Amino acid sequence: MLRDNRHTVKEEIVKTIQRMFLLARLHFKLVENKTTPKKLKTALERLSTGEDGEIAYNVAYTEAIERIDSQNPDFKNLARRVLIWVVRAERPPNQLELQHALAIEPEASLGTIDDDDLTDINDTISVGASLVTVDEDTRIVRLIHYTAHEYLDRQEWTREGHTGLAEICISYLSIEMNKTDPLQAADPDSD
Repeated sequence: MLRDNRHTVKEEIVKTIQRMFLLARLHFKLVENKTTPKKLKTALERLSTGEDGEIAYNVAYTEAIERIDSQNPDFKNLARRVLIWVVRAERPPNQLELQHALAIEPEASLGTIDDDDLTDINDTISVGASLVTVDEDTRIVRLIHYTAHEYLDRQEWTREGHTGLAEICISYLSIEMNKTDPLQAADPDSD
């Protein structure tokens, strides 16, 4: 029986192990900054798990969002924008795409994007309370685990993010169109 299902067994064990390591990491993040024994004890009590760890993940992700929200307003805004992009984009953005998306302010006048507008990717990741990571090989920005995506997908503030993303995409396309003169590009007589 085991020989016939070796591949399936291996996949399930790997999935389980990865979840345990992630859960341990999230639990550590939850308790590492507690300043008193009472706060530490309270945090440890909150770590009680459900049958599959879902409660523990929810507690850990809720704590991560609370850490984000306790940052200064600029960092909080940046972190939430990053999370919205990573959760709501059609596909995970790469590092440069995310930097460009974060550089656009829909309410600002159209101009250009230069290096001074781009947020350092390390700063971008650091404000995300360990929920966001960049793949070293592909430079794709993603959440640390599918459970983080599931959790954030249920949050009201990320569900409302589509409108903001659409405005930013339109602004970005407008900036790109302003880089060239579309009338000159359409004129077959121009060289």
